[in-house]
Amino acid sequence: MKEILLGDQKELHHLMMQIYPRVYQHLWRDGGKSYLEKTYSPGQLEKELNEPNTLYCFVQYQSETIGIIRLLENEPVANFRNKKAAKLQRIYLSDAAQGKGVGKALMTWMQDRARHSGCSILWLEVMDTQQKAIGFYEGLGFQAFNEVKFESDLMHKHLRGVYQMWKTIL
Repeated sequence: MKEILLGDQKELHHLMMQIYPRVYQHLWRDGGKSYLEKTYSPGQLEKELNEPNTLYCFVQYQSETIGIIRLLENEPVANFRNKKAAKLQRIYLSDAAQGKGVGKALMTWMQDRARHSGCSILWLEVMDTQQKAIGFYEGLGFQAFNEVKFESDLMHKHLRGVYQMWKTIL
């Protein structure tokens, strides 16, 4: 892994333009273009890099950059307010990573990192239409505890469902 720095914004944006649309463009009226432009803009990256307790990295495999992760340590979750929690905010991997155990290894690594920072819960959000991702998380012991909506007028209204999932990591 390689930590993402402000000077990496163009590389980050380019990578996400390759990875994100193939899986998520159907959710958006504009194919996700506005979401990508906002989420991976220089200003947004600077804001996210300045947030405390945040790990934001490029994922590398065999000397190639194949994705990103963003872990928010000490990120409380409504249903578990009495527990210290970490949130896996982003994990995106290219097709080159599929079926090689990269995702599972990353999840194990992030759980270990969160546990070492004193967190007892790891949680995440996943679009309810992403059955492959949901199955992956369930296979790792995550379970859904809440359903919310992704609020964006650019997203098709009937595709805004999001499951919040959690796992005990102690």
